[in-house]
Amino acid sequence: NEMITHWRMKHINYSKTRRFLEVMCISTIVSLVSFLLPLAWVKCTPIPEDDGSFSESQLELLDDLVAFRCVEGKEYNEMASL
Repeated sequence: NEMITHWRMKHINYSKTRRFLEVMCISTIVSLVSFLLPLAWVKCTPIPEDDGSFSESQLELLDDLVAFRCVEGKEYNEMASL
């Protein structure tokens, strides 16, 4: 970690343009990983049935599950729901 900090101070931190480009590169990489992982991880899991044992917060979480490349309303993608 210290080596990375010294490298960044020497090569990136002295220029506003380079700092901006570093932020843009990191943002692009994080966005691509966030999109490509669920695209590659096509594991569709059935949505649990509400049998009355769920609390309100658990029911709210069930509403937030993402059906990326799965059957809408019946399955959800675990990686896309993170």
